Amino acid sequence: MQQALGQRLEIHNASVDKSAADSHLCGMLHLASGRVCLLPERHRGPCEFAEPNLMATPFGQPLG
Repeated sequence: MQQALGQRLEIHNASVDKSAADSHLCGMLHLASGRVCLLPERHRGPCEFAEPNLMATPFGQPLG
């Protein structure tokens, strides 16, 4: 089975927030706190986690 170009396989991982990942953000979920990384997808360096209710898309619409 061939993977579609541009598909992020990690979206299917329970530790990635799908709403954030669909918005081209990292979306890595810190399981202990429930915070989500809001840096761009495939960023360099460590994740920066924020409260999920503070997330917004680049167009200003809340995620989730």
